[in-house]
Amino acid sequence: MSVSVMTVNVGAPSLDRAQQQLRWLAARREDVLVLTETKATPGSKFLAEAFAATNHAVVFPEHAPGELGVMIVSRLHITPDPLNTQMSYLPARAAGVIVDTTTGPVRVIGAYVPSRDSSLAKTERKKTWIQHLHQALNQTASDAPLLLIGDLNVIEPTHTPSHRG
Repeated sequence: MSVSVMTVNVGAPSLDRAQQQLRWLAARREDVLVLTETKATPGSKFLAEAFAATNHAVVFPEHAPGELGVMIVSRLHITPDPLNTQMSYLPARAAGVIVDTTTGPVRVIGAYVPSRDSSLAKTERKKTWIQHLHQALNQTASDAPLLLIGDLNVIEPTHTPSHRG
């Protein structure tokens, strides 16, 4: 059995926008959806509840007030990945599931990496989060293949147009 995965940045949706997004997302054929830029707001909570009500497995870490993060929705049986308990810094920005396939388990880790500008505070926040993700991945390493997917907020230094950050 193969596993299809798609990631979508839902943009911290309002309730109205989440209702529109649900119609499109529910019609998708992918087995696993990694939704980034979720938030502890009625829109993101609506998506989690609506998918759970239709027998989807949902992993939606608790978000600190105002913080953004990740939600994973699966139509397949999943097990929460141990990474979920190892993220100690901005934990809602990473979530993982283990999907059983005919060739063995596959780890799907969704990430919403903090963005940054040229300020020291945002640069340090991003570096600290990435260090914590690396530590969590090392602490939970296994032989299972790992798919890291999401909004990685990476831009190459030579990007046109140029970005100061």
